[in-house]
Amino acid sequence: MDEVGRWPLAWPVTVGVLVCLPAFFRSLPEWYDCVTDSKKVSPWQREYLARAILDHPHIVSGIAFSPASLIDKSGIVVATRRAAMKALDMLFVSLKNKKLSLKDIHIILDGKTDYGLRAVLPYPLETVIRGDQSVREIGAASIIAKVQRDGWMTKLSTKKKYH
Repeated sequence: MDEVGRWPLAWPVTVGVLVCLPAFFRSLPEWYDCVTDSKKVSPWQREYLARAILDHPHIVSGIAFSPASLIDKSGIVVATRRAAMKALDMLFVSLKNKKLSLKDIHIILDGKTDYGLRAVLPYPLETVIRGDQSVREIGAASIIAKVQRDGWMTKLSTKKKYH
């Protein structure tokens, strides 16, 4: 799991989560070695990697956001936790649809804060500082979240009222 948009002053904070199913590791795709922190790859590479990640049959993911209004009202920690919970809900629904057990879930989150998730989740949670650089699955979550957020921001920038 990773979040993007925590530090920018513009909407939204976005969280990406993913699970690489066991079959994924039996035959790693050629792009796997390129996965790292979303800020360390070019926009073109991010787009390519995000599409490859989201289209891979052995990766299950979820992406969700919290808008600026929630950040302004409740703070970035609450907004990030809410986006994380929505993204996890999406992920868990997809895993259940694949008839996979949730009993072996172990969440690895980039950074040093857990956004209060340990208190509300029934799964073990580990935080890893610079995890988006050292754990490819966190890097992949970072990439899909950043591409989604960048797409929203680009679309927002084309609205007449922001010109």
